[in-house]
Amino acid sequence: MIRQNKCDPILDEWPEEELEYITMCPVCNSESRKVLHKDLVDNVFNCAPGKWTLYECGECKSAYLNPRPNQDSIYKAYDNYYTHEHPSRSKNYDQLTIVGKIKRRMANGYRNWRY
Repeated sequence: MIRQNKCDPILDEWPEEELEYITMCPVCNSESRKVLHKDLVDNVFNCAPGKWTLYECGECKSAYLNPRPNQDSIYKAYDNYYTHEHPSRSKNYDQLTIVGKIKRRMANGYRNWRY
């Protein structure tokens, strides 16, 4: 079934051939883990269809999805994410007007201070 949302029309489930299953923590390679959250859904951007399971590593306490989108498909989950503006839609700094340069500097300065 296809649904419309902020992203391009996508399936109700992430395609199985675009998932990777991992048995070890991607940070420390530990096999010790526990389920943190089960049946998570993307209610914010509606770009990652399906239900997801988030695990916590028993060693380093990192959290990770399993299964998760593979490297070739992960971009789909962030395609319309506000920090991932398509390069063709944003101008290079040199192409901006003086007002545009000031706005970009202020926005970047705020982000650097805040995060």
